[in-house]
Amino acid sequence: MSLKKKRVRKSIALVLVGVIVVTPIMNNVSAMENNYINSHIEIQENIEYFENVETYIKELYGTEDKFYPSEQIGNSYSEINPHTGILRINNIDDIGNITTIYQTNIFESAKEIVNDLEDTYESETKEIESRKAIVYKKQMTGSPIDKFSLAVFSHGDYKSHFRISIGNDKGTLKNYYKNDSWDTGNTAKFKSSLIKAQGNVSSIKKKVVTGAAFATAMSAVKNLVTGNSSINKDDIASLLIKVGISAVTAASVAPDVLAYLINVRNCGSYYNIIINGKS
Repeated sequence: MSLKKKRVRKSIALVLVGVIVVTPIMNNVSAMENNYINSHIEIQENIEYFENVETYIKELYGTEDKFYPSEQIGNSYSEINPHTGILRINNIDDIGNITTIYQTNIFESAKEIVNDLEDTYESETKEIESRKAIVYKKQMTGSPIDKFSLAVFSHGDYKSHFRISIGNDKGTLKNYYKNDSWDTGNTAKFKSSLIKAQGNVSSIKKKVVTGAAFATAMSAVKNLVTGNSSINKDDIASLLIKVGISAVTAASVAPDVLAYLINVRNCGSYYNIIINGKS
C-alpha cells in the first residue's frame, strides 16, 4: 500500500484538534483532513504520539472529571473532559440555548488510530524491505511545520546508479538520478542542512519539555519557515512568549529555533537549485 495515497482518517484530525489547542478547532479540521502521512519515519512518530494522547491531555488539563473550555469561535466553542476523554463542540444560539453539535472520545479515537498506523507501518515495512537496497534511509527534520526529506536508493532498474528523492517544506517530492557518488554538490548541502535542522528540532523538544508546548512553539514560527525576511532570536522569543511559552524557556529555546529556521530555509534554497537541474 502506497503511503502517498493513504489519506489520514478524519479522526486523526479530530484528535489533533483536541490535543493541540494552539490553533482554532473548527478552522483546522478540514485542513488536517487534507494531510497525508507520507513517510515511514512519520508513521513511527505518529504511533508514539497517539499512544501518549491521554498523557498529553492530562498534562494540559489535569484529571478531574469535568469539562474545560478549549477554544471559542463565534457562536461555537469546544470543551474537553480530561478524565473521560470526551471532546465536544457546542453552539450557542441567539437566545443563549446551548446545543452540542459534535462529540467524540479522543482517547478511544487515538487507540483506533494507533491500530491503523501499526497496520500501515507493517505494510510499508514490507514495501521498503522489497527494494534491492536503500543507500541512505529517509531523513526528515522531525518538525510538524515542514516536510523536508531526503531518501537515496540504489537499484539495478534505475536509469542511473542512484535514485534520489527530496521533499520540500510542503512535502512535494522530486526524484532525480546521479551516476557517481550521490553525496556531493547541492545534494550534499541539502542533506547537511536537513541533518542540522533535525538536531535543532531535538534541542527544541528537550527545552520545551511537553509535546503540547513543542507544538505551540513550532506553530508560532510556522510562517517564518519560508521567505527572505530578516529574523533574530529576540523576535523569536517575543513570538513564543505571546503564545504562552514562559519568558525563561523562550529565551533559552530562541537560538535553537533561529538555527532551525536558517537551516530549513537553506533546505528550501538547495531544493529549488536541485529541481532546476543542479544536483
